[in-house]
Amino acid sequence: MGISVVSMDSTEYAAAVADKARTALESAGENIHSAARKTGIPRTTLDRKFNAGKGIQALTVRELFDIASLAGTTAHELAEVYLVAEDAA
Repeated sequence: MGISVVSMDSTEYAAAVADKARTALESAGENIHSAARKTGIPRTTLDRKFNAGKGIQALTVRELFDIASLAGTTAHELAEVYLVAEDAA
């Protein structure tokens, strides 16, 4: 039984990065309201990018850096997303 990387389109990738960023904020004790206040990113923007459309509008690089800084991680860590599937063999 091996592991292979599954391809994903840009919408799936953007949604996965947003999920990872939201989880990192929550782990750091932040919610959308506090993150908006501390990063200067409008709450409606964060709400839209984290919840609505699931990846239709991706986080910008600047937003990702700001969120990563607040969450105590790096933008690289948040952007590193893998979907894996187990091989049937």
